[in-house]
Amino acid sequence: MIARAGAGPAPVPFKEMTAETLAASISFALQPEVQVAVQRMAQRIAEEDGAGDTARDIQERLALDTMRCDICPERLANWTHRKTGAHLSNFAVGCLVDRDLMKPHDFKLLKHKKWYVDEGAEHPIIGLVAAVAGFFTSVGIATSDYSERLRSPRIPPGQSNGMEIDLEAQPERAKPAEVESNTTREASAEPDGGGGGGGGGGGGEETDMAEDGHLKRVAKANTMTPKQMNAIARKMATKSLRCADPTVEIAMDDMLNRDRGWRSRRPSAASSSAGRHQRRSRPMEIARATARYGFEVAKAGLKAPVAVFYNMANGFHNYPSYAFASHDVRRRDEITGLGSGIRTAGKEFALGNWEAFSGIVVKPYRAVKKDGIKGLGKGIWQGGRGFTYNIFAALFGLPGYTLKGVEKELSKHSLTELKAEVLLIRLRQGIVDFRRSTAAEREEVVVRWQQFLSGRS
Repeated sequence: MIARAGAGPAPVPFKEMTAETLAASISFALQPEVQVAVQRMAQRIAEEDGAGDTARDIQERLALDTMRCDICPERLANWTHRKTGAHLSNFAVGCLVDRDLMKPHDFKLLKHKKWYVDEGAEHPIIGLVAAVAGFFTSVGIATSDYSERLRSPRIPPGQSNGMEIDLEAQPERAKPAEVESNTTREASAEPDGGGGGGGGGGGGEETDMAEDGHLKRVAKANTMTPKQMNAIARKMATKSLRCADPTVEIAMDDMLNRDRGWRSRRPSAASSSAGRHQRRSRPMEIARATARYGFEVAKAGLKAPVAVFYNMANGFHNYPSYAFASHDVRRRDEITGLGSGIRTAGKEFALGNWEAFSGIVVKPYRAVKKDGIKGLGKGIWQGGRGFTYNIFAALFGLPGYTLKGVEKELSKHSLTELKAEVLLIRLRQGIVDFRRSTAAEREEVVVRWQQFLSGRS
């Protein structure tokens, strides 16, 4: 490349290097026109902006128009309205929830691009080993947790376990009266309506803070702890959020927790000794831990056959693309629930049998057409191997993909840490955007939403 640009001598292989060729290369490099070419190349390299060009290339490849909010085009859409399919930003959702035009269960997280990650095992043996290892790993983890629960000391009534807080994300909530006093103190400390809300640099814009709406308390700073926000995000993920106002939701949970605590304290208050109470509750703890251990083992046992059939089907389907004389295989459809699982099982069963029998003729024909008579042996090998693996992929896929669809359908009703974390991030971003906005900006979002609905009708 340097020689083509005239900035240096032509390259000489090491084995062909002699004193004459080295001297000729040095003499060529010392020529004035070569030095001028080097200076021009150095100037072009200095003017290059690799990071900026990369960022611009990424921006050009993104379909930005499909990522915009339908209400606020200058903002990124993060949510999808279930009824209308509208793409909404965190700020738009916050404004609509504040005006009671939308409930938390009316929207869901938006995925701008779905990545195919369901390729599966490369070989049926690998799939079988993974399924067996997964079963024993789950049983081992359940056994370890069970023994840990049996060894853990008894927690006095009325106190909570730190691990239970982390798993259940129950926050240390302030009482409703304390929330009211905090809000009153903030209002008295900020007579002009300004606040240090959420993300810095937006204090001057909070002078027009709305005094009504479901999020009027959230708009103030220091009204929700991180644990309280985490609890709200988990309730959104499990679709158990009962009220759009987070402070009301927190107060309702406080009432339930106080009622449960009062009921749990009644037997202990009636007992005459703490030791007698612990002796009476120890069998209950063991029974509860044993029941949970049995549930975890049963859950692992039910997942084991699903993993075996599913991994074996993927292994038989994918192996021709990894083995000797490999060839591309058809991509399997994504399984997201019971319906897609049944469709995929039927489709793979039909196409697998078709590819098994048709490949006996098609594979040798294509190999001969591509490589001539030398490719005949390769085509026969591919056809024979494809017949075996496609037949078994179809047979294992019929129960495997169906059961995987059942598992995916059941997992929709359970909470995952990743989903809760994503919801928590979006919730925090929405609160920051809501705090930084003015009343006029929120009102404009409401007007645009009404215009959007009227345009669809």
